[in-house]
Amino acid sequence: MFSQILRVSPTFVLYCGPLRGYSQAMGRVHAYVDGFNLYYAIRGWKHLKWLDIRAFAEAFVDPGDALAHIYYFTAMVRPTESDPDKPKRQIAYVNALESLSRVSVVTGTPP
Repeated sequence: MFSQILRVSPTFVLYCGPLRGYSQAMGRVHAYVDGFNLYYAIRGWKHLKWLDIRAFAEAFVDPGDALAHIYYFTAMVRPTESDPDKPKRQIAYVNALESLSRVSVVTGTPP
């Protein structure tokens, strides 16, 4: 089975490859999420800010495939004069993501 990369949107990429130990028909899916682009895409819908990232990713997985892992990439924000609590909210969301199994958060720092 060949691996493939499927770009679902600018903020969400799925990687599909074979899952060892399962039947050949089952694919292994890795989701790569660009946290900043996802945030800015949904910021107008306040009810989505605490998005269930696993349910979101699984909605794109074909039947018979398995979601193996989710990688969430983001840069840590800095407080601003108009929003000094911005980092606290981001840290709360990152901590929630890190508490999930099969989810890794990859952070960077802003320039």
